This record gives sequence, structure tokens and C-alpha cells, in this order.
Amino acid sequence: MAIMAEGIFPCIALSASFGEDDRGSPQVQINVTIDDGPDKGRRCTYEDKVNAKSALYVSRSCKSVGWKGVD
Repeated sequence: MAIMAEGIFPCIALSASFGEDDRGSPQVQINVTIDDGPDKGRRCTYEDKVNAKSALYVSRSCKSVGWKGVD
């Protein structure tokens, strides 16, 4: 399978999960189907570790697929 270029792609979220990697660091995975462009119909997974540098971007991605956060 070819690696996709980095960027922002219109997509439909299929599922998401939150857990820990093998070192115990928090991480999120969002499974999507690309909705437009040359890769339309392709399924892929956005995965990122949650840390001080990535937390803002990870939370934006999670909110865009329906995560409400915690009260």
C-alpha cells in the first residue's frame, strides 16, 4: 500500500479509539474513508500520540469527528 502524502483530506469518520502505545503514552486512532479527490474511497487511519506538542491538533481532529471532550 502506498503511503499518503501529509495534508488535509475531506473524509468520513468510520470509527475512533483512544488507548496507549507500547510505552504507555496516550494515543488516538481515527479510521476514515477519503471522500473526495484522487484517493476517494480509500480507507486509512490517522494515528497520533497525545503529548504537549500534538494535543491541540489531536483534539481538533477528535472534535471534527464528534468527540465532545470531558466536562
